[in-house]
Amino acid sequence: RPSAPRPPNPAVSTISIAVSPDGRTLASTHGDHTVKITCASTGTLIRNLEGHPRTPWTVKYHPANPRIVASGCLGFQVRVWDWDYRTESARREQRERIERRYAGRYDFGAEGGAGDLGD
Repeated sequence: RPSAPRPPNPAVSTISIAVSPDGRTLASTHGDHTVKITCASTGTLIRNLEGHPRTPWTVKYHPANPRIVASGCLGFQVRVWDWDYRTESARREQRERIERRYAGRYDFGAEGGAGDLGD
């Protein structure tokens, strides 16, 4: 019998798991100091959250917002994550569009400019 394919980034020592309030995703903590967000229906890794200095031992979803998870680690640290990967890129794209739109129109430098009232 053929074995099931292994995910490209297999989990290391899964410690804790939580199901989102809408049932679409799973959050899990791992021995590699990460929190992983996985699609509940396909098992696809959606987001790998890094930042804990030690192994996170617990993870919980916000009761009303499935994008928000909180995790706590052995380093006495609690992190609250907005894991929606589209949020970061959407914010970056919006900021870049605004920067392109206003590039060169305003000078906020120390030499004086739009904010300089003069004498």
